[in-house]
Amino acid sequence: MAKTIVLFLFILTLSSCSKSKEFIVLNDSDPRLAKASMVLNNKCLSCHQNYSFSSNQEWIDSGLVLPGDLKKSILFSSLRGAKQDGPENMPPSHSESLNKEELVTLKDWILHLKEYNSANLKTKLSFLKPKTSEKSLLRRCLTQMSQRFYKELPFSSCHDAIDALTMKIDTELKGDFQLASLRNFQFLHNSFFTEVNFNKNNENWGTFELFDPSETAYSLTASLFIDEIKFDSLFQGSSLIGAKRKKEGDSEFLVFRQDDEKFLPQERYQWLNGNDPDSPVKWSPEPAPAPRGQLVGFKKYSPKRSLIFNVYKNNEEREGVPGIFPLHKSFGGGILGSTSYSILNYSNNFLQVMDNENKTMRSWSKAIIRDYMCRSLPVISIYDSYNKVNKTSKLPFQRSATCLQCHLSIDPTAKALSFVSMGHNNVIAERIDLKAKTIGALQSIVPFDVRHSGLVEKYKTDEKGKMVFRNYQGEYKELKFQNIEELGKKMMQELDPYLCFSKRYLEYFLDLRIDLDDLIKNKNTHSAKDRFIYNELIKFGEKLKKNQSPKELLKAIFDHDLYKYGYENIKVDYKE
Repeated sequence: MAKTIVLFLFILTLSSCSKSKEFIVLNDSDPRLAKASMVLNNKCLSCHQNYSFSSNQEWIDSGLVLPGDLKKSILFSSLRGAKQDGPENMPPSHSESLNKEELVTLKDWILHLKEYNSANLKTKLSFLKPKTSEKSLLRRCLTQMSQRFYKELPFSSCHDAIDALTMKIDTELKGDFQLASLRNFQFLHNSFFTEVNFNKNNENWGTFELFDPSETAYSLTASLFIDEIKFDSLFQGSSLIGAKRKKEGDSEFLVFRQDDEKFLPQERYQWLNGNDPDSPVKWSPEPAPAPRGQLVGFKKYSPKRSLIFNVYKNNEEREGVPGIFPLHKSFGGGILGSTSYSILNYSNNFLQVMDNENKTMRSWSKAIIRDYMCRSLPVISIYDSYNKVNKTSKLPFQRSATCLQCHLSIDPTAKALSFVSMGHNNVIAERIDLKAKTIGALQSIVPFDVRHSGLVEKYKTDEKGKMVFRNYQGEYKELKFQNIEELGKKMMQELDPYLCFSKRYLEYFLDLRIDLDDLIKNKNTHSAKDRFIYNELIKFGEKLKKNQSPKELLKAIFDHDLYKYGYENIKVDYKE
């Protein structure tokens, strides 16, 4: 009786057909559903506007489709050419009937819907070997944290060892285990970021003297060692955390060599701020160089640590752009707008003013998705870009759904840092013979805010944008923001960044590889073990979001069966 009523309602809606067309907004990552929705958009929704279901589960709950059964799926058996002993009266007009390819798309989707229910199945664990002894577990976690082997164990538990990793800002750690762990976690956090080379756009080796490519990782390490620093606070504000290092003697040489010289003595080079090689202007006060030596703690950068008063493009265009630019103050959003992170992920020309079309901070927005979400493009489905295609656009990528699948995510996110550009502190260095005995000029890439510079009149955009992605549950998300500060705040209200960092710690301590893209895109067809890892990862991410404490996350990892038994010794099956 219920099925008869549903069928009647399905046919009855023909009387209220409208030429207006609505598009389904999906909240499910199943690619078959995305393809099926395109067909339904084109052939069905002009009449059946109330059937714009956004997920597989909603379609199943509607009674219009039955997973794996074409005959009992009214949506399919009602179609002309379905050959399932149904009414076959849809669409009403023969001329609008679905072609063979469209029918196959819907057929394939419904047949595979039976696999969809694997997302709701429960798993059961069994263990191939006994769990590791408490003493061995302690030795393992100590070694992993410090990269040192301890014959005599200095702590009674992994929890005690984690609690020992505690310090205050602007102080120095003293113990051997603590110092070794500090440096090891800094190495680990550095590995979270793939861009580490300032020289990728320009051979300005002096940049390494002024900026530290590990700046973003310092904040992550500090949040682990300094209890007062909550994890989400790293994505807010304009102050940054820098390294406190112990000098092992004053260096007489610059960090990087050039040409055939093994060493470049510091006294031969000066920080200059100008464009006249005959009358060089000394940069005063001289900028503070990036600290060198063994890492022993952390300090907050002074926003006025280094100021510059002109930036330059290149030796051919020698006119400077005036302004007062602090070089070690975040552009907002904490580590999202870090000066070093901006340089590392900048790919436009120097003194470029963004226009939100061809010239945007796309490299930076790609890095946000890669480094803080652990995702690779595209992070939306082809269906999401399907109804955003603009065939009349002058920009080629806006005329292609495939191109827009990436651009719809990275372009509006890039607006958050659209006010940033790069220049040089001088254009003299290129005319100095580095092998000569005369004084040379240190040249660095310099990030600056065009809104506070002589380029402000060319700045025609704003920082209002949105971060578009499908989250860990496959739901379509648009995080609208007014500026980079709000972007950081809204990102940390989502679970996805916490999953990203939890995944990285799990990979390190469990010696496994977790593909977050694969877990999200194929969450309806997971193997039992993948389903278990996915569910446990969500629990770890939720713990980090709730406590805002990497320390508590590490304790949870050490307490977990995955750590006690080892990933390779856990067997997972679906319950019957």
